[in-house]
Amino acid sequence: MFMKINALNVFTILEENSDIVGTVNFSKILKTKKSSGRIYPPCASYFEMSQWSLSTEAQQTFENVLDRHGVDIKVKRFLRGGFWRNFLTKYEEVNNMHKKMIYASRKVKKYVNSGNHHFEEISNSLYAGQCNCAYYWHGVLADLYLPHLRNAVYNILLRTENICNKLLLKKRHGMFLILIAIQLKSVCVGVKLKVFMPPRKTAVQFLSVIFLKFIIIFLTF
Repeated sequence: MFMKINALNVFTILEENSDIVGTVNFSKILKTKKSSGRIYPPCASYFEMSQWSLSTEAQQTFENVLDRHGVDIKVKRFLRGGFWRNFLTKYEEVNNMHKKMIYASRKVKKYVNSGNHHFEEISNSLYAGQCNCAYYWHGVLADLYLPHLRNAVYNILLRTENICNKLLLKKRHGMFLILIAIQLKSVCVGVKLKVFMPPRKTAVQFLSVIFLKFIIIFLTF
């Protein structure tokens, strides 16, 4: 049944079975139902995922345990395989893409926090690069084993970085031009008042100092 249902027809199925399946939003539940207790759900997915996240040797051992004790449902609910993030250690490809995504995400955050526009364009690109099934794990549909999915993720993350780089560089150039104008104005005033032009320095030396100042200003932004 799982393989036949996809995100496009879930709502259709719910409508067709509305006589036995009811739908309700969270706000209504909060208003009409009282809490039955406090719980702290662990990091989890469907059971097979806890098996696949294990190393090969550990997975074989765990499967032997399941063969002996997993038949009893009451016992199986206490059996746990590997931690989900083990996929990041089991597969170098997964870890590399995950860290690339983190890097791109931090760059987007840095851009957004600086009060710039184009937030929707950049965030949508980043979200597309966070498509989980393409590289965080593998399931019954192969996922991270499919190179075209990994390639698509890298393309999107690189595009996200390029958008940020262009916008940040555009802003940086604008600030740099303003600083150049201020610096040149200061130089002109300095020449007029004979403050920035010591008598023993040549014009070449003076211009070299100003050029180095521009480089330092540019690198600090």
